[in-house]
Amino acid sequence: MDKVMHRFNIDLQDVNDFIPKLAAQFKIGYRCKLSEYTLFIPNSLGKGKITAINFYNGLGLYTFQCTFKEEVEMELRNVVINPVRLVHCLNGKVINSHTGLGEEIEIGNHEHYFIAPKSGESHVMTFPANTEVELCYIEIDRIKFKKSLPFKLSEVEPLFYTLFGDVNALQGKYHSGKFSLKVSDIIREVFNCEETGFPRINFLRAKSLEILSYMLSRYRKEKDGDVYQNLSRRDYKAVDRVSEHINQNLKNLETNPQLARMAGMNLNKLQRAFQTIYGQTLNEFIRDGRLSRALSLLSEGEKTISEIVEEIGLNSRSYFSKIFKNKYGVLPREIQKHESSMFLQEGETI
Repeated sequence: MDKVMHRFNIDLQDVNDFIPKLAAQFKIGYRCKLSEYTLFIPNSLGKGKITAINFYNGLGLYTFQCTFKEEVEMELRNVVINPVRLVHCLNGKVINSHTGLGEEIEIGNHEHYFIAPKSGESHVMTFPANTEVELCYIEIDRIKFKKSLPFKLSEVEPLFYTLFGDVNALQGKYHSGKFSLKVSDIIREVFNCEETGFPRINFLRAKSLEILSYMLSRYRKEKDGDVYQNLSRRDYKAVDRVSEHINQNLKNLETNPQLARMAGMNLNKLQRAFQTIYGQTLNEFIRDGRLSRALSLLSEGEKTISEIVEEIGLNSRSYFSKIFKNKYGVLPREIQKHESSMFLQEGETI
């Protein structure tokens, strides 16, 4: 029995065409608020949503959180603009191909694909049937991006100049890479963002730059051939598992040797792996996770400092205050006092 596949051909003449044109082919509507487009997958095809937002500096942030009942193929053909796409798969898998490439590139969990097709070529993304996919890509309009820079593009490293300087897409650029957990963490922040309105738009703009920065850094390391540093695919998966466990269990966290056993590594190797992947030691990763969680709890204003110290797995309030100020430049009580003041002001009647 032949497999069922849905194919959607999308000709893009403007950066904001993607969601409206895809919605037209899905035969549904879409939402646009403060330039952020959202499309919900129709029940006939599957479930989930796709979002897109483009910024003045030529960067676009596109996210997919979806599951299709049958295989779906989206062919993106840019008629006027010749973009660079930096595709990162957080969960599931997606197959990339284009008319100038004789092979398909599959990316899975925490893997990425850079594609800058030659003028006239298309980029095809294939979503397998019954597979939950969490995907994010940064799309760069090279002309707008070049104009937004406060310096001449020719001043940057040749590796990046050849990627972004070819505004007429005379040459195709294609690169697939493996694990990038730091990028995955930032994308999770995008997916979990609960901000609305103008604060949300600014958050997404900042995160799109952060994702771009880390992906370009990763691209440079992979081109230099030093990214793996004796770490295997299994090691990357182990570190991902441990880092997620840390973030979810800060209150009752195991010792470092116990975390190493969880990863199936000795402690020294786990420390080196964290340094390679996150640029931090294991202890620094745990510390920053605790401080980030503490800042979130302080901003919510519902717990005392002592309760927050217990919640993040520390025993000493004075030690917490010290490391918090070292990282953020203010004491926890100053954050708490400010949030309480804001609450009172918002609760006042006129």
